[in-house]
Amino acid sequence: MRLIGKSGILLLLLTLMVAGCKKSILNDDPGITTSDNVRLRIFPYWNNYYFNSDSLYFAGGSFLKVDEISVIHSNFTFVDDGDTLPAGEIREWKITGGTDLLLGYLEPGSYTGFYIYKVGLDSVSNLKPPQSYPEGHPLANTQYYRGPGKGYNFITITGRIQDPNKPNSEPTIPLKWVVATQDLVLDYKMTESFNVVAGKMVTFDVVFDVAKLFDGLFPLVNPIIKADPSDTQDFNLAQTLQNNFKTKAYKIQI
Repeated sequence: MRLIGKSGILLLLLTLMVAGCKKSILNDDPGITTSDNVRLRIFPYWNNYYFNSDSLYFAGGSFLKVDEISVIHSNFTFVDDGDTLPAGEIREWKITGGTDLLLGYLEPGSYTGFYIYKVGLDSVSNLKPPQSYPEGHPLANTQYYRGPGKGYNFITITGRIQDPNKPNSEPTIPLKWVVATQDLVLDYKMTESFNVVAGKMVTFDVVFDVAKLFDGLFPLVNPIIKADPSDTQDFNLAQTLQNNFKTKAYKIQI
C-alpha cells in the first residue's frame, strides 16, 4: 500500500482550471469514445492509504477484508440558469472497477448553476422488478433486488471477517452490509460554473474513505446488515452506515 498525504491528495484531485470567469473542469483526454461526457472520478482510500481489496484492515475491533463495494448512482442532472436538463441513466460504481463512473451527457456550451444526483433511486425506478430492465443494466442484476415492493440495495458492502480464535488466518466469516429503502436515499448537490467543449470530459471528483464506513459499527457483532424496516435494531445499523457514507466517507471535492 502507498501512503499519501493531504498535499498529495490535493495535487491528485486538482482538475479545476480557470477559464475567464468560468471554471473549466475538463480533463486533458484527447477525445471521447462514448456519448456520455460527464463523469465522477471516485478515489478510494483507507484513511491515508490507497484502498486495496486484497489488504487486511482493522475496523470495529476486527480484522477484515473488503471484497467489493457497489454504489448505485442515478438521476444526474444539471440546473443551468433555471433550466433543468434531462436526467442521466442509472449507473453502478464498484470499488474494484476503477475510478471512473460515467453519469450522463451535457451539450457543448457554458453552464452556470448546480448539478444534482442520487446515491440510490427515485421511487418509481426502485419499484420496478429486475425483468423490467434490459440485460446489462445495473438493476437487472437480481442480487440487489429485495423483492416485490421492497426495491433494491443501493449501497452493498461485501467482505470477510477474521475469526478472532484463528489469528493470522485468512478471513472467512461473511460480511454483507447494505443500505436501501427510500428513507435512506442520499441526494447530492453542488454549485458549479464551467464550459463544456465537444470531445472533452467534464469531471467531478470524489474522495471515498472506506474506513469511515465502519465508524460506530462492529463487524463481528453485526456481520449482516439488511436495512430491514421491520427490524428496528437492524434498520438503526443501516442508518448509521448511511450516515457514515454521507457525512464521513464519500466527499465531493470542491
